[in-house]
Formats: sequence, C-alpha cells, structure tokens
Amino acid sequence: MIASSPTHLPLEDRLERRLQAVYGRDRLTAELHRLAIDVVGRAEHDELDAGAKAELHDAMRIAVHRTEVDVVERFVHELALALAETPDALFARLARAETRRDMGLD
Repeated sequence: MIASSPTHLPLEDRLERRLQAVYGRDRLTAELHRLAIDVVGRAEHDELDAGAKAELHDAMRIAVHRTEVDVVERFVHELALALAETPDALFARLARAETRRDMGLD
C-alpha cells in the first residue's frame, strides 16, 4: 500500500505514508475548499468589497484546515480498522502489492 516504505510498519503508519504519496491531504483540502464555496455560495463581483471577500476566504480557509486535520486522521484510522477486518487472503494480496510497489515493480 505504501510506495518506498517498509511493510513492517504499523498499518496506520503505512496508510498515512501512502496518503502523503498520493497527495491525499492536498486533494482533500482542495475538495473541502470547493465544498465550502458551494455551501456558502459564490458572491457576484459587486456584492462584496475586497475586505469582505478576504474575510470570507480566511474563514473558509480556517474551517477547511481545522476539518482537514481531523478528517484525515479519522479516515486513516477507520481505513486501517476496516482493512484489518478483511479476510486474510485479501490482506495478503494487498501486502504483496505493497511489496511490489516498494520494489518499484508497479
């Protein structure tokens, strides 16, 4: 599951490294920002002055950052729990795939 990481690390650590390798935090942050814009709604160019736009942007950025940290940690934890409950055969196949990636074969 984790490129260039030892497969003997705890599963949550391996998932966290893999999340970093696929830019998961950046992707989640971008999606949360888009969602915040959709929830708040876009303002027409003449509805908000520059200061109000900056305040709104800052509020969304803060909310996204606070949420992203919690969501990523919870996601990695829940994914590790769910994967740990998979049948041994599936878990073994995932481990072999991880080893191949570690060796640069995939």
